[in-house]
Amino acid sequence: MLAGEFKIRVEMRQISLRQEAGRLGGIGVCGRELCCATWLSEFKNVATSAARYQNLSLNPSKLSGQCGRLKCCLNYELETYIEALEDIPKIEGPLLTEKGEATLQKTDIFRKIMWFGFSEENTWYPLNVARVNEILRLNREGKKPASLDKDVVEEKAPVEALNSDLQRMDQKYKNKAKKKKKKKKGKGGAPSDQANQGGGGEQRQQQNQQQNQQPRRQGEQRRPNEQRKQNDQRKPNDQRKPNDQRNSGGNQRNPKPDKPRDPQ
Repeated sequence: MLAGEFKIRVEMRQISLRQEAGRLGGIGVCGRELCCATWLSEFKNVATSAARYQNLSLNPSKLSGQCGRLKCCLNYELETYIEALEDIPKIEGPLLTEKGEATLQKTDIFRKIMWFGFSEENTWYPLNVARVNEILRLNREGKKPASLDKDVVEEKAPVEALNSDLQRMDQKYKNKAKKKKKKKKGKGGAPSDQANQGGGGEQRQQQNQQQNQQPRRQGEQRRPNEQRKQNDQRKPNDQRKPNDQRNSGGNQRNPKPDKPRDPQ
């Protein structure tokens, strides 16, 4: 080697896609800088089971980051989800009810609510963990509840019983109307049914006829002309003074004095 000549050794080292994304940097879907570019130094393996435990849709476009691999943040809350899933029962098949088979549609892990739906309907029914465990126990014993909410169907009253109640009410009001009609007939003078049966109606008619045939009172028999004559006799016309005499008498009692004449 000549003096002044140096050997340059270049070593090529292969890096992963996540390390390349950290070297380039960027902003994630959360609105912050990438974890691999800021503070994350060790990369752990991320499996699709992490998304299943968290009830996330297995869509690769949503689960993958800028590096093209599964997001590292899927491992951050995985242990918390696994602890919460211990109280939730594992359902291997649909729940059997008299209404039909209900399949699991969704599970709210932290609220411990499970949503089931029937194949014939589009609605989902929320059930708590205790109710789901009870239905599973009944299915193991070979029993089927009436629905997801109730174990036994409520017995409905037969139609005949309802109609009998209405008939009783109708008879009650009909009897009241008949009693009112009987009272009105008794007040108007018409004989009632009981009076006709006992013969009292004929006696009442005879008494009314006798009262009509009796003579009226003396005051009622007087004629109007006779009453006028009696009134005239009480106050004769002679006692009445004409207006002329009254005026003349008044002038005599209080005569006015003559005015004295002036001497000429």
